[in-house]
Amino acid sequence: MTWADFWILIDTLNGEADEASCRRLAEELGSRPVPEIIGFADRHAEALYRLDQEKFGVLPVVNMTDRDGSPFPQSADHFLYTRCAVVAAGRAAWEDVFIDVDKFVPSRVGWCGRGRADHARSGRLWFQGWCVDGRAADRCSRHGGHGAGS
Repeated sequence: MTWADFWILIDTLNGEADEASCRRLAEELGSRPVPEIIGFADRHAEALYRLDQEKFGVLPVVNMTDRDGSPFPQSADHFLYTRCAVVAAGRAAWEDVFIDVDKFVPSRVGWCGRGRADHARSGRLWFQGWCVDGRAADRCSRHGGHGAGS
């Protein structure tokens, strides 16, 4: 899958990964051949990986402080969800954070991409914005599709 095709699919989220937009994306992906679904997963993983930089990970969560008033640090989950939110916001938002780190805004974000592509066709489950293999997908499916710790 090309980057252009990836961002066209991301645009189906309309800027955010909520339940309805993730369902639209999952339905669109589910109607595509397995290689395209895998191509999307690969591009998504790469988009998230490119955001996996210390300059973004050390930013505190906005409008939250510790009990002593100090900035509230991001957890690993917060950092993943914020990166997912940046990707879901679209290509321009994703590119902008590399130019201006202040546009990467860790906030109280929820699940990212709980929708599923056609699991029967691809043998993969879309979960938290990640495409996982069949073995992990079976485990996640038994736990309501939300994964460990939810």
